[in-house]
Formats: sequence, C-alpha cells, structure tokens
Amino acid sequence: MVETGSSEQIFRGPNHPYTKLLLAASSDETAPRAPAQLHVAAHDAETSGCSFAARCPVALPDCRKAQPPVRQAGDGHLIACWRDASSL
Repeated sequence: MVETGSSEQIFRGPNHPYTKLLLAASSDETAPRAPAQLHVAAHDAETSGCSFAARCPVALPDCRKAQPPVRQAGDGHLIACWRDASSL
C-alpha cells in the first residue's frame, strides 16, 4: 500500500505518484487526471525499496534502496513515499 485514507482524501490529494496513475486510469470523467509525465512504461526491475520506484517519474535514489517512510498527509491520510507529501 502506498496510500491510504478516506475516498475524499484520496481523490483530493496530495497523492503518491502510483495513486495518481490509478486515478488517471479511471473511466470517471470527474476523477483527477495525471500529467503526461506520469504515463511511464512499467519495468521489470527488482528493487528493495519502493515497489513503484522503477516506474516513478519523481523517484529519488533512496526510493530504490529502502522502503519509504509512511507520512501523514492529513488526519487518517497516509502516504508511503520518500518525498514530502506537500511535494507530491
């Protein structure tokens, strides 16, 4: 899990880059759309860090080395990412 929270929190953001891709894939026209740079091809690379790091357009070196910390993005809204929730 890279992000947890209420439906309102997830749809309102900030969102983990993977969550943004999932929301962009939604057929719901009211769902937020991901910027074009987030549409990155999947890689088969193994990683000991974040499982999305190989496909993430904003990955940091730490993303591939270790599991990201879980941060509060709001009351009950958690995001597992090396980047600060405000920069997502």
